[in-house]
Amino acid sequence: MKKQAMPNENKMLNETLKNESRLTQSADYEYSKILTTKQHETARNKSNHFASLRVASWFHPLTFEKSRAKLIIGSLACLLIFSSQIFAQRTARAADALFKEGQTLYGKGDAPSLQQALNKFDEARQIRIALKDKAGEAVALVFLGRTYAKLGNADGTVNNYLAAMEIFQQTRDKTGEAAVLNNLAGFLRDTGKFDEAIEYYEQAIPLLRQHGNKTDVAKALNGVGQTRLAMGDFQNAVSNLEESLKIWNTIVKGDDDKIRAIYNLGRAYFRLGNKAETVKLGNQALTFARQRNNPALEVEVLESLAQVYDETGDTKTAVDYRRKALETYQRAGRGKVSDNSFDTVVNNLADLYYRMGDLATAEKLLTQNIRSGVSGANYPAQSFILGTLGEVYAAKGEYEKATQHYNKSIELARQAADKNSEAYSLANLGLIYLNQSNVPQAIDNFNRALSFFPAGTNPAIEGKALSGLMLANFFTGNQNAAKQLVQRAENGNLDKGNSTWAIQVLYGIGLTHVQLKQHSQAIQKLEQSLSIAVERGNLVEGVNAVTGLGIAYTQAGNHAKALEVYDRAAKLWKELGNKLGETNTLTGAAWAALNLNQPAQATNYAQQALRITETLDNQNFQNFFRVSSFHILGKSAAHSKDSTTAINYYTQALTISERIGDAAGQKHFLNDIADAYEASGDKKQAKNYRNMAKKIKD
Repeated sequence: MKKQAMPNENKMLNETLKNESRLTQSADYEYSKILTTKQHETARNKSNHFASLRVASWFHPLTFEKSRAKLIIGSLACLLIFSSQIFAQRTARAADALFKEGQTLYGKGDAPSLQQALNKFDEARQIRIALKDKAGEAVALVFLGRTYAKLGNADGTVNNYLAAMEIFQQTRDKTGEAAVLNNLAGFLRDTGKFDEAIEYYEQAIPLLRQHGNKTDVAKALNGVGQTRLAMGDFQNAVSNLEESLKIWNTIVKGDDDKIRAIYNLGRAYFRLGNKAETVKLGNQALTFARQRNNPALEVEVLESLAQVYDETGDTKTAVDYRRKALETYQRAGRGKVSDNSFDTVVNNLADLYYRMGDLATAEKLLTQNIRSGVSGANYPAQSFILGTLGEVYAAKGEYEKATQHYNKSIELARQAADKNSEAYSLANLGLIYLNQSNVPQAIDNFNRALSFFPAGTNPAIEGKALSGLMLANFFTGNQNAAKQLVQRAENGNLDKGNSTWAIQVLYGIGLTHVQLKQHSQAIQKLEQSLSIAVERGNLVEGVNAVTGLGIAYTQAGNHAKALEVYDRAAKLWKELGNKLGETNTLTGAAWAALNLNQPAQATNYAQQALRITETLDNQNFQNFFRVSSFHILGKSAAHSKDSTTAINYYTQALTISERIGDAAGQKHFLNDIADAYEASGDKKQAKNYRNMAKKIKD
């Protein structure tokens, strides 16, 4: 008859392997201690049995002489068996000691300690194999999987979990099998493999209903609900989370996961448009978290409520909730709330300030909380902090700093195996390359970002990258590619709702319509983008939409409207401290004024642009905007019949064009100078400059 696991063994194993609770070292050790106690008891009972047999044989008077040889042999055999039991006992103790050392190292959390923990768990596993202790081997495999997960090694995590599950299936331990299935599902969910996570949850939940307890089932339903929530399957998420909460309500003593089920259900209702129910459930979860005196969970709930207000444009309330979350962390004391949770709230609060246009506050908050020299595997949210800081610098037009922080963010994201953060920073790098006119590199980055996730599974990444590709095609004039991108975005409903990616996608679609000379459609999409940005309090994305509207109105020939929106955009860029954006839109406003025959106003805008241009760090941008400003100033002077001033400005533009080797620019300004001489009556000089222009091959 096969040895069946003892009831207390199954119970403890189930507790050890649960996905939703992050086990303490004492809980992990308790299971190994029970295994050790059982083995000690077995060895002791067997050795006592052999000892009693030996004593009885030695003192039977009728068989003493005849059986002496047999007794000696039997005693030696008993001694060997007894020794083997002692060896097994000592070996099991060695495995326990290795396992305990592994847990201690695991608890430290840094990469070197985790690597050492792997060695300890694996040595313990090998001893369990030698002892033919399947249960002990399975537990060692589970902890190997958990350690690999902390190190960001997905293959190591999954392979060890699957190996543990195979043992539980061989030994018909349904409780252990269900626990590992649930654990594996949670890991896959956390790494963005939602479809695979659902498959494992659907295997785990029926087993848990049969062999687990109500708490296990409630936690698994909460996990599958979270997964469906991340997938955008909101109605089924509500169903799973409501069932989870219904079970929790039958349990006299709930735990933290009940509170998570409450606020996750609120998040699901929010995605279905029911903000009132979301706030109600969020506040209920917050009350319970405070009653349990659990600051870590309180931070989670506060951040969840902040997200609701953030997405509905109530930025002030969102800021308040996130500040309360940071205060809770600081008040709780060291170790009560994880550093990663703190970093997440810091990032989200700074991101909110960034989108509101308060770049100084965002920059200060982020730079104060960078953990220099840490590994992304131990501090995964640091990748987002660096990425958000990159966005802050990009919004200020400081592209070199932005690039440095994006690259560091990508490095940490790879250490953490965080594809979401890596893809996001890759897409942001694409925007930097686009602003630097490096279109091929920009396109490569956008496509790399898109490659991380199947279409429709990560709208934030997909929307940002598709929008970037639309802009790239706007610059290159690739109309067919632009049309395909618009179709993909619209088919995926990325232009719907009030999300940040909807703002970005609508902006990209608007500029695509500009490229296709579809003026009314362009203006409509850009106005939609701007409207959502205003609703969300998103100044950074909003100023892009306003700038795009200036381009669209200019192309449509509505120069009065173009002047209005360019003037508005210039003020917004100035508010952000982005000199490049301000210079660009001031130049746009100057051209619009010229087209309206307002040379004095055009001169004013161009002179403002020229003053800012002199402060730009990038020499290429300086040259471009100097030429543009001198060109406008020359045209304005020509409109005012001031040929001498016009020739002076055109000559300055010509000099820069010659220095940078811009043949087309040289030819253009030589002809402008010729026009100015002709307007002044000097036909000879006009002819000379036209002849010079003809000699240039552009």
